[in-house]
Amino acid sequence: MPESLEEMPGFLKPLVAEFDFNFIELNTGRNIQFITLRDVEVSSSEVRKWLRSGKPVEKYLPLSVESYIKEHKLYRNLGDRIGDYKKFTAFCADVLFAKKGINVRGFDLTSMSAPSEYTLIASGTSTRHAAAMAENIVMAVKEEYNVHPQSIEGVDEGRWVLVDYGSLIIHVFYDFVRQEYSLENLWREGKDMGLKDPYVGKGEQ
Repeated sequence: MPESLEEMPGFLKPLVAEFDFNFIELNTGRNIQFITLRDVEVSSSEVRKWLRSGKPVEKYLPLSVESYIKEHKLYRNLGDRIGDYKKFTAFCADVLFAKKGINVRGFDLTSMSAPSEYTLIASGTSTRHAAAMAENIVMAVKEEYNVHPQSIEGVDEGRWVLVDYGSLIIHVFYDFVRQEYSLENLWREGKDMGLKDPYVGKGEQ
């Protein structure tokens, strides 16, 4: 914030009629007022994500804004529409199985301190296959549940695609990259859901 006329941008100096700390009167009849704002270290994407997952946001939004969002049911909690996340996880796993996902595994993390309650992990035979599986999940969930993920990352490269549905986070890897990270080791304290491929032995074309 400029503290004197000398610190003002050159193109504005000839227009200044009076300079007083945080208020500048211009000879055009208009004025400039400097206001110090309280910085909020959060992005709008994060706030929308927290609203969808039911996390409190009152310290990031004015009460009037939060009230408007609730009144008009904007950014509704995904859990309201998804309901049973265990069943939802199985639904998403079936989409992965149908699209020939490799070593599809699901974990119940409710007994752990983890970013989500459930997680799915699967591999594709190529980066294109991995990206296609993630995109198919998004389309299938939109059709069945009418919800979009809170975020989806990595789909352009397809090496590691993360699809975030709040209480379920889905990781789809190019298989070579999956072996490099060994994410399953992070979830050893969780419960393996023992997912089975419903298409095995059914002669699916």
